[in-house]
Amino acid sequence: MRMRRLLCHVIAYSYDAERDAFIINGRPCRITLKDVEHITGMPCMGKNHVSSNQNDTLELWKELKNPNDTKVILKGLLAKMKGHSTPNFVRPFVLYTIGKYVCPTTQQYVDNRYLGIVRNVETINSTNFG
Repeated sequence: MRMRRLLCHVIAYSYDAERDAFIINGRPCRITLKDVEHITGMPCMGKNHVSSNQNDTLELWKELKNPNDTKVILKGLLAKMKGHSTPNFVRPFVLYTIGKYVCPTTQQYVDNRYLGIVRNVETINSTNFG
């Protein structure tokens, strides 16, 4: 699914926190997790992702980050997927998917706050990606 950045910007700025709704054509429009699931096709059940404590993911960050930088670079994740099996394939794959398709930005790296999702490979499938 491709959405234009301008459309995303307009929608984001139409959100009214007091009403907990987006104001579209002057009318409040609430979007539920079920709506997100229908729009994106991503499962919206399970545990909500909470950013991990930096100490909890430090070793994983050291393993996945670019050797010449402090960032987890998409190109580096792609390279780490080649020739590996679980969990060495799953972790970079999920982070790459988040950075490239689920939460894409103009940057070529994945925010470190997503490292907690892949810390325990067995719990990835119980994460609410909505």
